[in-house]
Amino acid sequence: MGRASFKDGAIFAQNLQAGSVTLTLGGTGSDTTSVVFAHKMKNVPVVIPSIQSDVVITDVRAHTRTASGFTLEATSGNLTSSCTFGYIAFDDSFR
Repeated sequence: MGRASFKDGAIFAQNLQAGSVTLTLGGTGSDTTSVVFAHKMKNVPVVIPSIQSDVVITDVRAHTRTASGFTLEATSGNLTSSCTFGYIAFDDSFR
């Protein structure tokens, strides 16, 4: 967790955190899991999730974001397996 700042045209951030989470897909088409940050953010962060497993996921998104965490949702058709997702979260209010 820390501050970041690049000058012309790039990232200004603070409270930068990253991690991974495993989600068990239950064959329902859409599954969710809660993610809690290691350290509470100062503000509600931008969260960018990505799939790290070798399965077909049609959509992955972070919603219900708070300073403490977010809900990860994956749309997968009817798959029944475990999937690993990575994420990066940052507070973009630092200017």
